[in-house]
Amino acid sequence: MKFKVLVVMILTVALISLTGCQQQSPETAQPEKSQQTTQTKKGTLADVLKYFQDNGLETGEVIGKAYDMMGAVEGFGIIVNGEQIELYRIDLKTASEETKQNLESARSLGVYNMSGMSFPVVVNGNIILTRLSEHPEGDKIVEIFKNY
Repeated sequence: MKFKVLVVMILTVALISLTGCQQQSPETAQPEKSQQTTQTKKGTLADVLKYFQDNGLETGEVIGKAYDMMGAVEGFGIIVNGEQIELYRIDLKTASEETKQNLESARSLGVYNMSGMSFPVVVNGNIILTRLSEHPEGDKIVEIFKNY
């Protein structure tokens, strides 16, 4: 009986040791918690918000939006200096041809077309800023956004 318990314990320790030594592929490897909090996510909307804050804009509540309807990979409304604006990020590697054409049109015309609707936008790279027409500090926000 003692021998069986000893064998089970040895096998359990060996199994735990082996699973702890498994290599992870770059796709599945997770950074350690301390690294995860200090790493920046260059090019995300979180970076834009940080840039806004660093340049004197007060950001508040984040409001969820159906960003996929715009062909975006992320997007939300955000209270900036007391009023809501919206930000959307398009991933050009995965975007449909229609989304790419809409983005190109928005760059040149300042209007984004989506499902038969169009609305004024400001584009910086692959990031779209909208809902500025009624914002009392729209010009200031646009200037900061364009410098991002």
